[in-house]
Amino acid sequence: TMANQPTSPKGTETAPGANGKTGQAESRRGAHDPKPGAAVKGKGRTDGATTSIPVEPHVRRAERRPDLIKKRREELRRIPEKRQKERLITRLVLGAAAALLVAAIVFSIYQWGKDRDLNQIPAGVQTYSYSAGQHDDAFDAWTESPPVGGTHNNVWQTCGFYTAPVGKGNVVHSLEHGAVWVTYKPDLPQDQIDELKKLADDKNYVLVSPYADQQSPVVATAWNHQLPLQSADDKALDQFIRVFMNNPKYTPEFGASCVGSDATV
Repeated sequence: TMANQPTSPKGTETAPGANGKTGQAESRRGAHDPKPGAAVKGKGRTDGATTSIPVEPHVRRAERRPDLIKKRREELRRIPEKRQKERLITRLVLGAAAALLVAAIVFSIYQWGKDRDLNQIPAGVQTYSYSAGQHDDAFDAWTESPPVGGTHNNVWQTCGFYTAPVGKGNVVHSLEHGAVWVTYKPDLPQDQIDELKKLADDKNYVLVSPYADQQSPVVATAWNHQLPLQSADDKALDQFIRVFMNNPKYTPEFGASCVGSDATV
């Protein structure tokens, strides 16, 4: 009988396939596997076609460098222009601030001079030295006309504008409280009387009334001070009121009311 044939695996090998592997390995290739010789993405193709090669970052930077240099040069070129514009704006702002400061100083000096003049006793004021606190309802013997102080009525006159004469003793008591009494001759032009009325309406411690027995067309009177005037629009009238009206320096009973009797005679 013949001997049994060897069962070595070598006896079962198949011929190599086209891919260099055994036919058994080739038989395991799937339906979606690339065919022999086909190009694989990311790998070279066997048919000689060109493939895209990724650009390295340093290559991209090198390509952008000329544009960056140009942009930087443009920025450097504009720096002097920018600084010049900033200096111009700064000069304009400083100039405007300096002009405003000068204007404020000039106005302050002007206002100070104006206030100083208005706070000075006007020229022509006559001064007296009557004592306060003397009350006599029957007294009617004042030396000055209108009276400027001294003995007076217990009831003071309400400040304001009157078209008829008021009691002298009552008004003197109002002077003691800080009022300024502006008297006018009955024949004073109506436009000037209207100015005096406005003056009394605007100020709480001004009393205006007609007074026939006086030498000047208009007379301004405060406690122990009197100023004769030729018209109601004399600037000295405003100055007199500013200095003496309810001023603690010249008011014997500073802080007292100017609301009392509103009777006329």
